[in-house]
Amino acid sequence: MVKVISVKFPNVLVSSDTQSLYNDILRHLRDEILEFWLKRARDELGYKVSFGERGDYRYEHYKGIVSQARIIWAFLEAYDFLNDRRYLEFALHGVPCLLKFWDKTYKGWFWKIDVLGSPFDPSKRLYGQAFALLALAKLYGITEDEKYLNLYLKTLEVIHEKCLYKDGFYHEFNKSWKPLRGEPEGCWNMNSIMHFMEALMEGTNNGIGEAKDMLKDVFKFFKDTFIRSPNPHLVEYVTFEGDIPKEHYIVNIGHNLEVSWMFYELGESAISKSLVDFSIKNGWDNEHYGFFEYLIPYRRLISRDKVWWIQAEALSALSTLNLNALLFKQIRWCLEKQADHRYGEWYAICFADGRVKDPTKGSEWKVCYHNVRGLIKTLITLKSKFK
Repeated sequence: MVKVISVKFPNVLVSSDTQSLYNDILRHLRDEILEFWLKRARDELGYKVSFGERGDYRYEHYKGIVSQARIIWAFLEAYDFLNDRRYLEFALHGVPCLLKFWDKTYKGWFWKIDVLGSPFDPSKRLYGQAFALLALAKLYGITEDEKYLNLYLKTLEVIHEKCLYKDGFYHEFNKSWKPLRGEPEGCWNMNSIMHFMEALMEGTNNGIGEAKDMLKDVFKFFKDTFIRSPNPHLVEYVTFEGDIPKEHYIVNIGHNLEVSWMFYELGESAISKSLVDFSIKNGWDNEHYGFFEYLIPYRRLISRDKVWWIQAEALSALSTLNLNALLFKQIRWCLEKQADHRYGEWYAICFADGRVKDPTKGSEWKVCYHNVRGLIKTLITLKSKFK
């Protein structure tokens, strides 16, 4: 049984003019998101990530490659946008921890290390390799240090050698790169390949030619495999033969929104718009605002939870595509419901009407990655309107 947490939301007034709205979001990003992590996440090895509603720390037995790399990337992105050297220093603090995930014997990045820096779960997953790449590309772009470029290129070589299968990339291996049985078995995993594509985009944006070359093939495979018609939308799993397994036919609204802005930046504006249209038609809450979580078409089910990362990816998509009317409504949801202006950060999950379902502020999967990106993309879009 889900425990309903009653929270009295602060009376947040979302400004009506663009300049004031920009200032509201900027204050929220600086004072309630970035400051939340600056104050409490640093430890001797890297970053703590598990925090309750009030920012209270919950002990961790290990560190995951995904959360550590995401924090590095997010604070470098914030530094790039805001030019606050505290953010750069905080990002660089996590680099020694990140490097402890590198497997010197078999190459590639461990999935988890313990709090002393030794392998805890030495398996290799494409999802984890992708986020290591994302952080390395941004580190290279900001610092111009060749060691990050070299490690990025080594990782690309390992992925090409170990993960390439048929025309796509398999996603789950043991520490010596022996393929493991995935779930569901015999399927491509969209989420892993999507983030690999994202890491190649980051590499391309930071001048890494090898990333640009590989991105072309990965993008084509992704588009041909995971975008389905009619009513173009993104599916989570596809068998190696190209079929959608009925029992795993799940449409995640957040992933459709996330891929939409990636496709737009890659020049596929028509598909990008179609993915957003699908998300609005099937996932937008016209009464309370915000986007629902996912739907299962063959069972005609929909999860009406409002999950933090989906709301953030909606900001990224709507701002990138300049869908201003809906963007302003989405900003209102995020600032008035998902955000916690008392203790900082965003609630993990809200009910459709804005009541808090899960007040978690940080976990292995919830760090300042999706919302930092969404808020920065929104700020860039708003700033372009009052220049």
